[in-house]
Amino acid sequence: MTDVNLLELAFPDQINRIRQMRKTHRGFETLCQDFELLSAELERPEIVNETTPAGLNGPVTESLDGLAEEIAEHLSRVAQAEIVPKTISEVVPIYTQARIKD
Repeated sequence: MTDVNLLELAFPDQINRIRQMRKTHRGFETLCQDFELLSAELERPEIVNETTPAGLNGPVTESLDGLAEEIAEHLSRVAQAEIVPKTISEVVPIYTQARIKD
């Protein structure tokens, strides 16, 4: 299976900072784990069907958007600059397509 990480797709310019903060900020690590746990839901066939363009505003993607915003707030505080994630609706198709290929 391709090692595609939705968190890294949402924050492509912050991968190193995310990895470092996960080691040093316990609350941040918990947020990232929650995001990854919820991301795994996108692998369920019934959820994948929801992530078609019409379903990208479903409960899973809405929750992922909320977690991405919280993660962005933490990153922004550490970076002392505004960090804006890509929208989940933008990265979910990339994520699910990579998962389906494998």
